[in-house]
Amino acid sequence: MRDRVSLEVKKLEDYDKLQTRFRLYSDEDIDRIMDQFEAFRKLDVDWAASKISLAIEKLNEIKRFLQGGKQ
Repeated sequence: MRDRVSLEVKKLEDYDKLQTRFRLYSDEDIDRIMDQFEAFRKLDVDWAASKISLAIEKLNEIKRFLQGGKQ
């Protein structure tokens, strides 16, 4: 029973921290933030990271080409 109470107290403290950190003032704010979080969770982060890495490689190639052209 003590563990359950401790867990519930921790949940309430965590919620209080979130509320303070994000200054959730209304139900509309909560809904908006939850929608944004759900959209973020659905992102394919691995795919995006690989595309960013590829773009960086291409930009570095262009940079090297341009630097070579100046010499």
